[in-house]
Amino acid sequence: MERAYGIALQLSCGAIAWLSAYVLSWQRPQPSQASSSRLHKSAWRIFAQICGCIACRGFVVALMRLEPWHAASKAISMSSVGKRPALDTRQACAALVVCCLGAVSACGLLSQSFIGALVPIGAVAIGVPLWDASHRRSEARQIAAEMPEALRTLALALSSGETLAQAIEYVGRNDAGPISRAFLQASMRLKCGSSAQEALTAFEKELRAPHVRLLVSALLIAQRTGSPLHGLLETSAELAERQGELERLLSVKTAQVRLSVRIVCLLPLLMIGILSLVSKDFQRGLATFVGAASVVCAVALDALALAIIRHLMKGVI
Repeated sequence: MERAYGIALQLSCGAIAWLSAYVLSWQRPQPSQASSSRLHKSAWRIFAQICGCIACRGFVVALMRLEPWHAASKAISMSSVGKRPALDTRQACAALVVCCLGAVSACGLLSQSFIGALVPIGAVAIGVPLWDASHRRSEARQIAAEMPEALRTLALALSSGETLAQAIEYVGRNDAGPISRAFLQASMRLKCGSSAQEALTAFEKELRAPHVRLLVSALLIAQRTGSPLHGLLETSAELAERQGELERLLSVKTAQVRLSVRIVCLLPLLMIGILSLVSKDFQRGLATFVGAASVVCAVALDALALAIIRHLMKGVI
């Protein structure tokens, strides 16, 4: 009876996972897909209701306090803006939890073991921080690529006689990407009555890029003293371009090293996950104290090796 109840519970979780994947992979339909569109919308409403019920739970609130989970939830929430109803950040975190539970049930049914059901939990626990780190690096590269053009646009606006608030708004409306959003938010803060120092300090915290601190300091000094910044901003744009070229060259030269490190570090974890799903002997061995201790020791040594490599190759990996 208990086995039948467990299988029924796993099947229900699998159905929820299918619903989650179905609605999260939905793209805006064409007019010829009206019947399919109604099905997608109904599935999305059910999924949103499930996420709304889970979003108020304590474990979701605890996960939202973790920065990687908060960033992933924010990204999912922004991707659902075009759907009705849209998911807020907490509901997006609940959507991640629902998908994880569905994956747990699917792997449990596949492997017919409790250990196999734990594989998705470990994958999510490792994958969300890795995604967050990769997303931050990608955003930093995008900001570095956009910074020279933003500096030139800002120099042009200030040299044409516009005030600091007008120049910030001009950059936000004429550029795109993270820098544009940060400039628009700074412009909105200035319009709402914040001082230039408060708006630019928040601007620096949002971007967290190498050249932003110098830019903020220069803008604050110019705003207080009225000194021209056209030459300084043009020079900063040229230096930012040179730094970007050097970083791209370094990335090309070290691509093979970074790929080798990722393969060496991820291959043991991947093998443990696959064997936990498909090998009954490995599952029985992992259920013993010696087997579990051996795997924990291997994972710890793998993490230590990765930490040493990152320390030796700081700025490359």
